Amino acid sequence: IVGLVALGMVLSRRKKSIGVNQPTEVEAVEQKTVPVIEKRSGPSNVSTANTGSKKRGPPPAQQNPNPVAPTPAEAAAAQFAALEALTPTKETERVESWEKLPAGGDYDYTTEGTFYVGQECGRWKLLDDGQFEKVE
Repeated sequence: IVGLVALGMVLSRRKKSIGVNQPTEVEAVEQKTVPVIEKRSGPSNVSTANTGSKKRGPPPAQQNPNPVAPTPAEAAAAQFAALEALTPTKETERVESWEKLPAGGDYDYTTEGTFYVGQECGRWKLLDDGQFEKVE
């Protein structure tokens, strides 16, 4: 057993002495020429630029100094929308059932639907839910 331990020590010393006498890969790397690093354009060092206190919250809204002029089509659409707002809208006249229709009319069955038509009462259309709506 003592012999094995002695043999192991001799071999380990021998490996260490061989490593010292032979050139290593590190020395071979030192002999290579290293290319010169050129300064490249890119972002500056951000960490040194912001040396003040940290800002909190969302960034401020950007001011648009030159508002975009509307196109002629947009301007015309805005004018028509303003005119439509000024014109009074007439609510459609409805009745819940045939019993509430004005007197003096007759039913007209067409492909467009069922109508109640009369000289004095006007023209009424039967809706899907049983109501009648006045058509002008």
